[in-house]
Amino acid sequence: MPRMGDLADLAALPDVGQPLIPSGGQFSPGIGFVNRAVEAWGAPAPPRDETVVYPSRISPYLNITEGDLGRGMDAAMGVSGGGLATKIKSPTGRDTSRMGDLLRAEPSVDMFDYSQLHKVPNVPQVDLPRNVPPRGVPQRTLDITTDPAVRSKMLDVVEEGRRMGGANWYNAEPLREAFNAELGSGGDAAFRKYMDLVAATSPRSDVGTNVRNASYYYGRAMSGEPMPAVGDRNPQPYGHMAQRLHQMNAERVAGAGWDPLNNPKPASFVENLVGNQSPATIDTHAFRLPAILGRDPRFLETAFQVSKDAPKQNIQKMLADKQISMDDAAARAAWWQAQPKANEYGAMENYYKSLGKELGLTPAQTQASAWVGGGKITGLASDESKPFLRFFEDRVKLTAEKRGETPAQTLKNFIRGKAPLLTIPPAAMGALARQDKREDD
Repeated sequence: MPRMGDLADLAALPDVGQPLIPSGGQFSPGIGFVNRAVEAWGAPAPPRDETVVYPSRISPYLNITEGDLGRGMDAAMGVSGGGLATKIKSPTGRDTSRMGDLLRAEPSVDMFDYSQLHKVPNVPQVDLPRNVPPRGVPQRTLDITTDPAVRSKMLDVVEEGRRMGGANWYNAEPLREAFNAELGSGGDAAFRKYMDLVAATSPRSDVGTNVRNASYYYGRAMSGEPMPAVGDRNPQPYGHMAQRLHQMNAERVAGAGWDPLNNPKPASFVENLVGNQSPATIDTHAFRLPAILGRDPRFLETAFQVSKDAPKQNIQKMLADKQISMDDAAARAAWWQAQPKANEYGAMENYYKSLGKELGLTPAQTQASAWVGGGKITGLASDESKPFLRFFEDRVKLTAEKRGETPAQTLKNFIRGKAPLLTIPPAAMGALARQDKREDD
């Protein structure tokens, strides 16, 4: 049986018989073996960073990525799960030794090479300074980070997140390369500037919105404009419920930058996104996860509000008074405190570092894997299956579609600060205003 990567034309495809789903909805009309494959789940999974490309009469390439469909097709066609050969010709007859090179050369395919995201970027890996609390770490933090039962659960969650691709989340090296290709010697500085503004606009944002809004502030920075004044209304679609905080953060970025002692979370987030995976970003999800797994009431909120105008609720007291149960609390991520105190950040970071050391992961890979694997526990709003780079690419493609231009041109204009992501021509603004409004809500 030939390996899939060696199949250069349709005639080489094996006869696998009639589709198992001859009528009704099919994954790809006219390609029976795709539909036949969807029930063949027994084959070992190929590496998650591989992309399988199957020739098709419908289009030059049917791009099937990781997941059950790809595994099912491999099973039905007898392709080994141990990896795919990549000797394949493009429609122009050009041979390529890297599947990603071929895919990026064709329309409607990946803009970036995702095959190396599991690796640590080749940039200096250094720790950030942390506060050393003069009176020591709070007892609740000592207890939760030394509890063997909680540690066992945390290791399981991190492993699950790694299997889901969480260790790849922060690696944006292909985007850094794009900045350098476009800007030359100024590429690294511009890349860091954008990531600084991603950190500035991250509070209370899902990742897609974060990517979009950061591009607005980045465009202003690249064009020499000042950051929006705190309290001013950003133009659509770059507003946000936490816009005032984002504007304050952007002013900080435009000024002295992040102070890792006073702002350890955003400072760490930037370092992770630019490739330094030694610090750990202890965000809401990283802080809540061990507390919820340990069911420790000391981490519950004492002044919880459903909305800004709603009365405050002391969740700790409600639990103590038996108005709610711990099962109730564990099912409500919002009832748990969202960030460590200044005297807790360093201890929580060291905890994640120790988990990563046991699993052979960097601190950033550990935290991201916990974020992905524990998202349903901590109330993660974004799609946990996608790395940052995929969120960014999706936003570029959405912008390109709305503007009627190629993704490559959209990316070029973004990097040069000429147009933020999801900007659309004024003539089209009215037709899309309602859609952009929904994205802000």
